[in-house]
Amino acid sequence: MARLHFLQTNEQIYGQLLPHSTYFKSLKSHRRTSMLEAFEQQSYHLHSETLLSQGIDYIKAFPELDEYTIEAADGHFIDHTCHTEKNSKGKVYAAGGIYALNLRSGLLRFLCLVTNGTQRHQEIPVLRDHIEKQNKGNNSSQKHLYVYDKAVTDFVWWDRQKRHANYMISMLTLKILETEL
Repeated sequence: MARLHFLQTNEQIYGQLLPHSTYFKSLKSHRRTSMLEAFEQQSYHLHSETLLSQGIDYIKAFPELDEYTIEAADGHFIDHTCHTEKNSKGKVYAAGGIYALNLRSGLLRFLCLVTNGTQRHQEIPVLRDHIEKQNKGNNSSQKHLYVYDKAVTDFVWWDRQKRHANYMISMLTLKILETEL
């Protein structure tokens, strides 16, 4: 819907007719995708720094968490649009990605794509791939605490993540902690 809205607004307000085929082909450009990803990361970083400089830190009452990036994440899927490409078997699935809410700043960001609707994917392997890629990235020394539902619980995999300072807490973990207190 957003793409169609963009095209309609472009034509109605600015009087510019942009052919649908040109617009949708440009969305498949790896160069443009890389540029948008870099823009998103820089924008997120700048907004985070601005909020912190203004004293916004929703978890500052817990100084033991100062070294961590803490994100509550979950997958979100939506029905496909009428012009979503079909896969080789003529099927279209719900499109979706994983979104993360920074619990320190309150900023929400798109974390990673699970599926564009042409294939059926599970979010957990995609999240793992994203974290593994992050482990190899520039800021791999940053400690992360992910708040996720219990579906992401895999004790063996998360145990290996300790060496990268990646940890996960779920509602199941919170319930266990509550009963121990």
